[in-house]
Amino acid sequence: VTRFENIQYGTLSKRVETKPSPRPMEETYEFRTREAAFTVFISWQAKEKIKAPAMIRIYDLSGRLLIESKPSKLDLKPRPAPHYTWWQADISTLKPAIYRVDVIVDSSPMWRVFFKVRD
Repeated sequence: VTRFENIQYGTLSKRVETKPSPRPMEETYEFRTREAAFTVFISWQAKEKIKAPAMIRIYDLSGRLLIESKPSKLDLKPRPAPHYTWWQADISTLKPAIYRVDVIVDSSPMWRVFFKVRD
C-alpha cells in the first residue's frame, strides 16, 4: 500500500448518504450473500497533488482478481477540507468467504481492507 498518508479515513458500508455532506451509512465488514452490493468510501486529506485514474479491485485470499470497477478520474489537491470518493461494487456473485478490496490509484494500491461474505 503506497501514499496512504493521503487518506484520512476509509470504510465499507451498505450505502452512502450524500446530504448534507457525503457519509457512509451502515458501516460493516461483513455482508450476506443476498446483498447485491456494497460501497467503498474514502475520505481524502491530500498531502500532495494527485491526478490519476482510481478504481477498486476485489480479490480472493489467493490473490485472484474477481471484480474490478471502471476507472474514475481522481483530482486532489492539498486543502484543509476533505474530499470524498465512493464506489459501489456488485458482490452478488461472491460465495461465502473472506475477500480483499483495494483502492487502486494510478495502478498502485492506496487503501486495503478485508471483508467477509456469509450466508
